Amino acid sequence: MGNYKIVALDLDGTLLDSEKNIAKSTAQYLISIQKKFPIILITGRAYKNSKYYYKILNSHSYLVTNNGAQIFYNNSLITQSEIRNDNIEKLMSLSKKYKLKYVAFTEKDILFELKKMDILEESILKFTFIDIQSKQLNKNLVNEIQDIKGIDITNNTYKSIEINRQGVNKGTALQYIAKKLNVSLKECIVIGDSLNDLSMFTTNAISVAMGNAKRIIKENSDFITLDNDNKGVEVALKKLLNQRFY
Repeated sequence: MGNYKIVALDLDGTLLDSEKNIAKSTAQYLISIQKKFPIILITGRAYKNSKYYYKILNSHSYLVTNNGAQIFYNNSLITQSEIRNDNIEKLMSLSKKYKLKYVAFTEKDILFELKKMDILEESILKFTFIDIQSKQLNKNLVNEIQDIKGIDITNNTYKSIEINRQGVNKGTALQYIAKKLNVSLKECIVIGDSLNDLSMFTTNAISVAMGNAKRIIKENSDFITLDNDNKGVEVALKKLLNQRFY
């Protein structure tokens, strides 16, 4: 067993079950062990849609939102990375070209339509194309997005594509926090299920894929646990941390 010091948990498909709840026993377990070391929630969700779960765990540690674009500590924002205005305009042009809907995630809100004034006044953290109707359309869109300098695709479910500022992802957020805490990535446990978790899985952290995880996540994991409807997070942590706490 390793001498682990940090646990980083994705929310949807990982800590949350299919009903978007945290199992009672899992919440109790996480509350009990976070006295020993930080439990970090690290999600693609906006802050307004993730702080509820942070509160359930009575956490005073780090919360990472919008795929790494915002990092909070004890509910206070400590760092933020926005997409450049010119790149937002390019993404909006692509939405018109392909007749696609999009969602823009700002510091305080979630916008389903952007006006010129919004781009000037709002800090846009993540831009997501939604309701993509075919894999070919997805492929064409990905090719054009990759030609835009200064942004990265952080998640792609075929029906939606999430975009952040270049270099912003869950993995770099984890590295930032580990450095702040003077902890080696080898002392971190990360648990996730989706493509936006891959950047954490390709660090030196110990990686655990959920039973319901995408194939590429399982292929890049050190361990595979049960799925999110069978307390996969709790099962994995009890096994990995057994020597330290029981």
